[in-house]
Amino acid sequence: AATSLLMGVTRASSEAYVLALDIELPDKNVIPSEKGRVLASGKLSIKSKTIKEMNSDYLTSMLGVAYALASGLFNASAAIKNVDVMAHAQRMDSSTLQSRDTYLYAVSFGRENFRNEVKSNLSPVDILILFPHLIKLTANNEMKPVDPERGILQ
Repeated sequence: AATSLLMGVTRASSEAYVLALDIELPDKNVIPSEKGRVLASGKLSIKSKTIKEMNSDYLTSMLGVAYALASGLFNASAAIKNVDVMAHAQRMDSSTLQSRDTYLYAVSFGRENFRNEVKSNLSPVDILILFPHLIKLTANNEMKPVDPERGILQ
């Protein structure tokens, strides 16, 4: 269930670089399907998560991958002005019964906005909307396939 990464570098100007990342996300089954809490009696109560809770946990975790990578790369070099992330997972194509890359989101992090706008008290979805992005979410927080080749929303 490891995340894989492809990276390309383009020079935006003589002193600025844009990093383009294509990351492969793990499957949804990496998210625990149960939640626990300690009752007042001291006993542990374990219950199954709802579909929305599972999707929300996956969404939060997978968007966090992009933020962590962008943060680390911006810290690695002041010459990096943008980190563009496209994220995909292996999904079964029902017509061919073969797994294929299915893109789930794309986001373009600019250094200035990243430094000035990202606050620790914001949710991953709240952070995402601060930047040009492409994502389709259902009411249950499921990420639906997107086509990053068509461009990133402004």
